[in-house]
Amino acid sequence: MTGVPQLPQKRGDTHGVIVARDGTPLYYETWGSGPVLVLNGALLWDPEAWRAFIAQFSRRYRVVRWDYRGHGRSGDPQNALRPFELDLFIRDLEAVLNHLRVDHGTMIGFGFGVQVALEAYRLIQDRINALVLLAGSFESALRADDQRRWFPVGIKWLIEASVDFPHAVKLFWQIATRSPITTLAPFFVGANRRFLGRTQMAAYVRHLQRMNPVFVGQLVMAMLRNTAWNLLPTISIPTLVVAGENDGIATQEVTRAMAERIPGSQFSVLPRVMHAVLIEQPELLNLIIEKFLVERVASAIS
Repeated sequence: MTGVPQLPQKRGDTHGVIVARDGTPLYYETWGSGPVLVLNGALLWDPEAWRAFIAQFSRRYRVVRWDYRGHGRSGDPQNALRPFELDLFIRDLEAVLNHLRVDHGTMIGFGFGVQVALEAYRLIQDRINALVLLAGSFESALRADDQRRWFPVGIKWLIEASVDFPHAVKLFWQIATRSPITTLAPFFVGANRRFLGRTQMAAYVRHLQRMNPVFVGQLVMAMLRNTAWNLLPTISIPTLVVAGENDGIATQEVTRAMAERIPGSQFSVLPRVMHAVLIEQPELLNLIIEKFLVERVASAIS
């Protein structure tokens, strides 16, 4: 990734942990100053995927990145077996924004973060100036993918097994995520081998190893129950939708349909890119987002 500015070694201009209503620790960090950009990451992806984005946009914006419960440096909920809906994540997000005294900003979502960003618009739209939706959809790709119909069944089995055999399930997860084959996981979830090096793959695997498999299962089920299809025509703020040309998860067909359903949205396709748009073509992606922020968002809120 030549030409990508490097981040300083420190975590952020500010960083810390707040406690959600149910006692779950939530990690956040901020960079720069100016109009606020709030980053919502993908399911299971390591937070370092945002590195090039933060390096670019922290020069002119205040970038807020937070770890979902169960991800990164945030903690697991006390009862990982308890089912939940995605509005729980929006309550967490709102707590982070309140702590940082952020009244409003642009909501940016990558992968699963697109569902989070859309759910945020549903519940706290008065705090959102614009939406940037990257390589994601209005609902989980598993809902409409016949080839992955087995996946929800497997997740349900994992959750049920965790009730009776919690230690066995965690042991299985630890063994599985330490297997050499796990280094291929990014490619199974749609990353392009040409753009991912050992460093990115190692970070992804380390992140998987730290996660609670029971909570991951509950989160996947919450994703499957969530859809924003009927919300899309009601969106009345500037919206950018970006797809990877060869993304096999959030396909061009799905993302284009989402963009067409959002009034006045802008749709862009990154050539020769699969699902990991933040890593595969960061310079081009950042140019597209910067142009959108300057031409569509700044003028809308000025």
